[in-house]
Amino acid sequence: MRPSDRGFTLLEVLVAMAILGAVLPTVMIAFTTSARSRSRSERETTAAYLLRDKLSEMEALGAPAEGEDQGDFGEGSLFTWVTSVASLPEIEELYDVTVRVQWLEAGQQRELAVRTYMAASGGGEPGDGQEGQGGPGGPPGQGR
Repeated sequence: MRPSDRGFTLLEVLVAMAILGAVLPTVMIAFTTSARSRSRSERETTAAYLLRDKLSEMEALGAPAEGEDQGDFGEGSLFTWVTSVASLPEIEELYDVTVRVQWLEAGQQRELAVRTYMAASGGGEPGDGQEGQGGPGGPPGQGR
């Protein structure tokens, strides 16, 4: 071969193909894993916001009704919620509240949950939504 000929030799092309063949699958696996992790993180973040919203909704209504309840976050939502409320016999007007947000991911049931205690505020029956509302005839500072 003459020194003035330009181009790659067959050996150089084969070495380049071997390097590419060894590195490319690793790079593809990394991209796939990254996309899967991003999707999982996105769903967990959404579940955390929904959990916070459901708990805030329960707090706004006042003393929760005892028992279990469940539902979804709207038509077509991937997420559902389950609440469990029990009164504590040792302490009057204090409730043990568990809120769980569930969803399916890669064929598996996933869940994010929080357990807390909630006090009844104001004077109404548990679950009637009137506790702590304050308002025009109520004592000042009673509203949330």
